[in-house]
Amino acid sequence: MRIAGMGVSLTLFIVIALACGGSGTTFTAPQGGSATASRDLDPNGNPLLSSTIILRFDRPVELVSDQVPLASFFELEVPFASAEEVKTQRVLVKSAQFAADSQREVNLVVDRLVPVGTKLFVSQKGFEREKTGQIEIDVESDLDVIGVLFAGGALIVADPAVVANGTPPEVTDADRDPSVQRSALEEHLETRGTDPETTQRALAIYDAIPETIVT
Repeated sequence: MRIAGMGVSLTLFIVIALACGGSGTTFTAPQGGSATASRDLDPNGNPLLSSTIILRFDRPVELVSDQVPLASFFELEVPFASAEEVKTQRVLVKSAQFAADSQREVNLVVDRLVPVGTKLFVSQKGFEREKTGQIEIDVESDLDVIGVLFAGGALIVADPAVVANGTPPEVTDADRDPSVQRSALEEHLETRGTDPETTQRALAIYDAIPETIVT
């Protein structure tokens, strides 16, 4: 009877231990995931030259040590347009933090625009001490390399001779008339074979621009 009693006590101990956290989430190094970049906006809705990447791992993760900044375990390879070709550049993450309600989701802030074709590298040793190497994740974005080029700032003519020759035409009243310019935009879209839905979206954007800017 004494042995049977010890068996019952041991069983109860195991059950209590499991109930107190023995069956909790196991944190291991991530093996994959998905990442989506979006351009940051200021409080007034104006676009900034920085991006936030929402990274979702394939499993819950936890830092091995809180003494090392989370951002140090991430690095980007970002494509950009040069004068000759598309090149890539290694970019560090400015800041990183876990989502408030998830051990799988991390928000990364980068001090630049992030186009399609960007690769995110994650050091596994930050999440499991014995692990080595990195995992590679393709970053989704609504900007391509050329879009980032145009959105990143004003473009400068490399060879002024291209635009220095000749005399520019005089500005006419039609150039200052928003309705005339709207018609010209619509005609241009039609000439290019633009579908009706895109045409209407373009005209709606045009109509939302103040006349003082349009003219």
